[in-house]
Amino acid sequence: MSSLFNILHHLASFNLSSTAQWSQNAITVAGSSNGTRGSSLSLLNNNYGIYIANDGILYVADTSNNRVVLIQNTSTTAIAVIGLGSQSNMSNFNNPNDVFVTQTSIYVMDTYNYIVQKLSRNLSTSVTVAGVFGISGNSTDMAKFGTSYKLFVDNYGNLFVSDYDNCRVLMFPGNSTSGTSGVIVAGTGTQGFSASQLNGPKGLFVTDNGVLYIADCNNNRIQKINGWWYLRFDCCW
Repeated sequence: MSSLFNILHHLASFNLSSTAQWSQNAITVAGSSNGTRGSSLSLLNNNYGIYIANDGILYVADTSNNRVVLIQNTSTTAIAVIGLGSQSNMSNFNNPNDVFVTQTSIYVMDTYNYIVQKLSRNLSTSVTVAGVFGISGNSTDMAKFGTSYKLFVDNYGNLFVSDYDNCRVLMFPGNSTSGTSGVIVAGTGTQGFSASQLNGPKGLFVTDNGVLYIADCNNNRIQKINGWWYLRFDCCW
């Protein structure tokens, strides 16, 4: 009875009815409804990260096509493409795995270039805000990271990178550029399963009050860390 009460309480906190149901039939909003892969404006190829911006535009990290595509909610055909030489002011992506959009900027996890690229929403400017182009970092290097799949930008503009290869999460300040040192906010840089260690971290989420959730992929668990770094670094960055 207690478990049922807790479930109903959580549903109520999200304004969901206890009898809510999801439709079993999905609607294709990007890519082909029959699963066909491709590189045209209406097709995707091994797409990973997605983000829906405040204007309703869907951003898709179209990984194997080395691009990010923008989709309106009225069509499955891309209205814009980022990457593949479409912007002269940025480097081409190499397996982009994630995308995050703020009021002013688009962040792209450029996985095999070992960087995070930041573009203005109007695509007029582009800068590397974490990592060093083409150079994979090790667990003792705070300015570079290894193969990384996911990122998150918090309300203060801090950038979080899940450094999959080095079993850690790095945080970079909002004004960072290529070569800026980050700080480790989760993991030790050594693979493990203790409370202080990670093993192949991927997905990230940071709450408004600074609680970090990590998909500790190869440990088959979700880790939660309270945001001690806010008190320590907000005054300094």
